Formats: sequence, structure tokens, C-alpha cells
Amino acid sequence: DRMNSKKTVDSFEAEVQQLNQDIENLDRRETGFAEIDRQARQAEEVVGAMTEEEIKENQEIIKRMLVRGLRAAVVVILGFWMVMVAYRRKRQEIEEKKKALELENGPK
Repeated sequence: DRMNSKKTVDSFEAEVQQLNQDIENLDRRETGFAEIDRQARQAEEVVGAMTEEEIKENQEIIKRMLVRGLRAAVVVILGFWMVMVAYRRKRQEIEEKKKALELENGPK
């Protein structure tokens, strides 16, 4: 009878030892998963930060391009306006010379 109880105690101790080992393995896995999760979150943060930084850089580039485009448009518009003003002045001068000639020589 003592042999049976000794075997029962031994098998019980073996089961307890196995359960303890299983718990340790689960703890290690949980720790591993927690570490993987932490690394994944960290990677997401880095990617998110990089993306925000890239967006800011792109916004700056777009602003610069818009400013250059606006400057070019202003230069073109001013140039066109100056040409129109010069054309009107020239036309006015020609009209005045024509009138002066008509006054000198009389109408043709």
C-alpha cells in the first residue's frame, strides 16, 4: 500500500513539476509576445513619425513650388501689362504724329 501511495505522490510531484514547467513556458511565450507587441508598436510609431515628417517636407516643397509659380505668374502678368502700356503709348504717339501731320499738310 505504501508503494502505491509513493507512486501516487511521485506521479503527483511529476505532474506538479510539469505544470510548473508549462507555466514557465507560457510566461516566456507571453513575455515574448509582449516584446514582439512592444517592438511592433515602436515600429508603428517610427513609421508614423517618418510619415508625418515626410508630409511636412512635402508640404514645404509644395509651398515653395506654389510661391515660385505665383512669382512666375506675376512676372508674366507684369510683363504683359508693360507690353500693353508700351503698345498704347506707341499707338498714341503715332495718332498724335498723324494729327500733327494732318494739321501741317491739311487732310488728305
